[in-house]
Amino acid sequence: MTQSSPVPKYTERLAGYEDFVQAMLEEWKLPGVAIGLVKDGEVVLAQGFGKRDRETGQEVTPQTVFGIASCTKAFTAMALAMLVDEGKLDWDAPLRNYLPGLKLSDSVASERVTTRDILSHRTGLPGHDLVAYGIQLTAEELLKRLPHLEMNKDIRTAWQYNNLLYGIAGYLIECLSGQKWDAFIRQRILESLGMQSTSCTLAEAQQKLDYAMPYHLVAGGIQRTDFYPLVGADAPAGAINSNVEDMTKWLRCLLNQTQYGEGQRLVSEAQFQQLIGPQMIMPPWPYQTEQYPEESRMCYAFGWWVYTYRGHRIAQHSGGIDGFSSLTTFLPDDHIGIVVLTNREAHLVPVHGIFTYNACDRLLGLDEIPWNERTRLDYTRMTEMVEKGKRESEAKHVPNAPLSHAPDDYAGQYEHSAYGIFQMLRDGEGFQGLHNGLEYRLTHLHYDTFLAYLPRLDFQFKASFALNPDGEIESLALPLEPEVKPIVFKRICQS
Repeated sequence: MTQSSPVPKYTERLAGYEDFVQAMLEEWKLPGVAIGLVKDGEVVLAQGFGKRDRETGQEVTPQTVFGIASCTKAFTAMALAMLVDEGKLDWDAPLRNYLPGLKLSDSVASERVTTRDILSHRTGLPGHDLVAYGIQLTAEELLKRLPHLEMNKDIRTAWQYNNLLYGIAGYLIECLSGQKWDAFIRQRILESLGMQSTSCTLAEAQQKLDYAMPYHLVAGGIQRTDFYPLVGADAPAGAINSNVEDMTKWLRCLLNQTQYGEGQRLVSEAQFQQLIGPQMIMPPWPYQTEQYPEESRMCYAFGWWVYTYRGHRIAQHSGGIDGFSSLTTFLPDDHIGIVVLTNREAHLVPVHGIFTYNACDRLLGLDEIPWNERTRLDYTRMTEMVEKGKRESEAKHVPNAPLSHAPDDYAGQYEHSAYGIFQMLRDGEGFQGLHNGLEYRLTHLHYDTFLAYLPRLDFQFKASFALNPDGEIESLALPLEPEVKPIVFKRICQS
């Protein structure tokens, strides 16, 4: 454990917090965690717990670099606010004014969608995350694929998280400023705040001597996983890497309404209020057992969700990427900032809120709410739901319903205009599927339906083949985006 001692006047309120964090680390099987706390403009705690590398035994320090994943979105939104201040962007002007090639599958949304819409996740387009997961699409390639993605809501009628469109937001920065997204972030934000250990690519992060290794849970145990380098069009949604020393600089700037240094500021007060102003009501998280009275309903702003906790206004955002989970929080009226960085990806439920809420309770001088116990209830419920879903999908099996073709006939390449190529390969008695570098296992269920399993994401579903009028295998349908009809890949060649 590496630490910087709490500022003396907060020592009493934070008494026992380090022991609490260590206990949660062990209970939830987290290799390591780094926590930064800011109060009244001071960093009152910057501390590492556990291991940044379990295999070598190296400890987490305040300088240890983690992937912050979707906590990146607030930086992308801040960059766009700078362009609004400069008169280069209007939040409510149609995006086509700036990106003439932008087109969605819905013509009305294509004409009307604005920067405000994509930053607040209210375009009508669900996530479709597997379009870009595992490959390095350019922004131009992503724009070509967007019209082929099914939308399930009218524009501005529902909140649906969408990483792809934050990629478009990053491309908008490039088009309006003449700088690549990462160069703009580095020059205009990171360098301004002295965030010297923060980077926009994994390659840069790994140039540091002190960076965390990524882990995930497998069969209840911690296992090393692969880094996931976000370097393509989706980088503006989650590519930044940082540590608690730098993230507390970011928090201090936010708590000072983006002012830093000698009277300098990142954006005007008006634009800062835009960034943290509620735009769209969010549905409850799917893992929540219940809506607790301490939390109001959340709304999404620009790269932040905003709500009240025990009557105190909060702006917050989590991040999750292969091997890492993070949470950035600030209470603008109470001058409190909290960052929690872990090197284990969330499993069914995120646990970084346990550390965050406990720190909030302490710094606000309130009784501690049992968030660990509440999170355990959520975890138990989600585990039961997942297991029940798997059992039900396997139970809905029609016996004595063979394939319509010989097994080898199903092998080949299948293509979708947005999702790309899905390849079916024979693998012993079963099949292997390959899509964007992800491996699927497929076993015959009944007729031309297979049970497909994606180990990397612990995702199980039914895949079905369709025949043309001549009885030939024509397509493969995969429910890769649960909010729309299965994605249909047309057969383009046989192996």
